Amino acid sequence: MPLSDATAEVAVDAIAAACGVARRMQQRSGGPLAVTKPDASPVTVADFAIQAILILALEESGAADGPLLVAGEESAATLRERSHAPLLDAVVTAVQAWRQELTAEQILAAIDRGAHDARAEVFWTIDPIDGTKGFVLGGQYAVCLARLERGEIVFGALGCPNLPADASAPVDQHPSSGTLFVAGRGAGTWQRTEHAPRERGVRLRVAASLDRPPILAASHASTPSPTGFLTRVLARLGPGATRIRLDSQCKYAVVARGQADGYARGPRDVAGEFIWDHAPGTIVAVEAGAVVSDIDGRPLEFTHGRRLSANRGVLCAAPALHPRLLEAVRAERAAR
Repeated sequence: MPLSDATAEVAVDAIAAACGVARRMQQRSGGPLAVTKPDASPVTVADFAIQAILILALEESGAADGPLLVAGEESAATLRERSHAPLLDAVVTAVQAWRQELTAEQILAAIDRGAHDARAEVFWTIDPIDGTKGFVLGGQYAVCLARLERGEIVFGALGCPNLPADASAPVDQHPSSGTLFVAGRGAGTWQRTEHAPRERGVRLRVAASLDRPPILAASHASTPSPTGFLTRVLARLGPGATRIRLDSQCKYAVVARGQADGYARGPRDVAGEFIWDHAPGTIVAVEAGAVVSDIDGRPLEFTHGRRLSANRGVLCAAPALHPRLLEAVRAERAAR
């Protein structure tokens, strides 16, 4: 079933609404309410609430001929535990601010409909809060959604509530309204605002050439030490190469609009990256003219279930930088 313009706009509306929910949660007195998952990663009220909102919005839009298939990051198992009743109450309150008539059980069921194995011909993938650590600490994070058809990403959207629309502004200068990045296969990448999600916005294109030292987007978790991997890669890119620091798939967005020239992520998990951590950002960057590959130069393969098990790491860069970045990463790994 091809993605209709109407379904795409409903998806973008839902991303915009989710940004508002996330902002309220982040600005909550005492910070976002969070617990620790069995894998030691944090999960917040916003993670659960936004996954429910996005899935319910897609279902309302008629985004599937049959049951909606979604590979999402969260499950409702934690919320069903009696010890986490206050967390469930907060999730229900957050979702009911979007749709007052929804019950707790409907919300829990919606979250659990994100359990698809990502092996169907057509499905959606969701990362409700990408960059949860950044979210908890008051930094950058993203609400992420993509649709895949036969292994190809055909639509993606990033909601970046704390990213200024002005690419010349510092990334830590948080705006009152978030920035949206919307991409469709063959239709380009467009920057919109959270408060006007259906306006066409500004089309983004990466620079065709690079006449200055490159800038890489890096997460705050990338240690800025003299011996750190990214520091050594920057050194191989030549004098003046530098970084801007921000968490989440916002890194793909700043590459798409030319605020950064590249982003490198080394392999950190033998099982591979999760698809929802990269599919939305990949199409946003690629449709703006960037190149996305793994650290071996191969395209990312979204046909192996919920993980990118056929790939090692991720590189995203403007065409003028990608070959140099790939060589720098290869040389650095060979030298280790």
